[in-house]
Amino acid sequence: MSLSKLLSVLLMGTVSWALHAQNAVTFRVDMNAFTGNFNAVHLNGNFNGWCGTCTPLNDANGDGIWETSLSLPNGNIEYKFTLDGWSQQEFFAQGMPCTQTTGQFTNRIVAVNGPAVLPTVCWQSCSGCVLPPLPLCKCDHPTYFSGRRWNVKEYENYTWGPGDNFFSARPEDVFVDDMGFLHLGLTQHNGKWYSTEVISEDTTGYGIYTFVVEGNLEQLPANTVLGLFTWDDNTLVSAGNSEVDVEVARWGDANATDFLQYSVQPVWFGGYYPERTFRVPTAPGALNGVTAHRMVWTDSLITWTSWKNYADSPDQIGYWTFDLNNPARVKSENGINSVPIVIPAPGSTTHARINFWMLNGGPPSDGQEHEVILRTYSYEPF
Repeated sequence: MSLSKLLSVLLMGTVSWALHAQNAVTFRVDMNAFTGNFNAVHLNGNFNGWCGTCTPLNDANGDGIWETSLSLPNGNIEYKFTLDGWSQQEFFAQGMPCTQTTGQFTNRIVAVNGPAVLPTVCWQSCSGCVLPPLPLCKCDHPTYFSGRRWNVKEYENYTWGPGDNFFSARPEDVFVDDMGFLHLGLTQHNGKWYSTEVISEDTTGYGIYTFVVEGNLEQLPANTVLGLFTWDDNTLVSAGNSEVDVEVARWGDANATDFLQYSVQPVWFGGYYPERTFRVPTAPGALNGVTAHRMVWTDSLITWTSWKNYADSPDQIGYWTFDLNNPARVKSENGINSVPIVIPAPGSTTHARINFWMLNGGPPSDGQEHEVILRTYSYEPF
């Protein structure tokens, strides 16, 4: 073969490879401004035959931004985001800058010519979400529980985290009964579902936290979460929001059996760090009735213990420890990164919190209202 023919063959091979090269392309859509209900976000386009549920996106850290990464060849890709297959879809006016109209259909379009992370776009928009100013929590509905004052979280007209929920402060949804027990509900009013949360007025830090819960927790719907935890709005960068958790949740998996969980954040924020969470193996019935849950938080060690009936009872349900031998992890949320964290430190505005909420704002997967009861809470500072 002559040199010119060899060069020609090599050039054709290079062009062919370039035309068929696979590129890692990440798609992201911000659903925080979306006001309807949905369970899943999907990506549909000419690359997957507009197949409905073939290409799901995920929101692993719960920040409302759904994403997926695909291997795609060079060329123009037409696509749009849809909800629950084709239950809901984006609609665009002709001429919008990120779109192309083919026949009667106007879709998003992107020219793929290499690996790319596409800009995060708002649902049904060519740009990012422009949200209204975030409202302050209306925490002017105090309640008194276990000898302490708690503020009731209220977001009636705007969804809030966790889980993009509306939060009710109505006295029939959050109240302390004649026995001094705190009731938290998942309720429906005028077709809208509400979660509930209370925040201790006094600040907390290193110490012993004990929560005594009453309820048939094993019968709660798969998309509901009971959270017993610490939190600080002002320490994302320095301490990953100072969050230590006990949670009762199946995280949407109706077949999950081990749904008592201990965690020290970050777990899902910026990556999945499995060493920072522990699902407690529990016998059937162990979490029904009265259970007690304790977190002992120090600067070098965190321990969790759960019992049947009351704290320090002989019937222990679960136990776990987390110490400084674990690797440091960075919490990433909304483009902000924390310092590397092993055990988070409390801040000057850290509080204890108790919440009862629904994934993706509900409704509960069984369509029913639910309630949990907190018999007692105690905090002993170090």
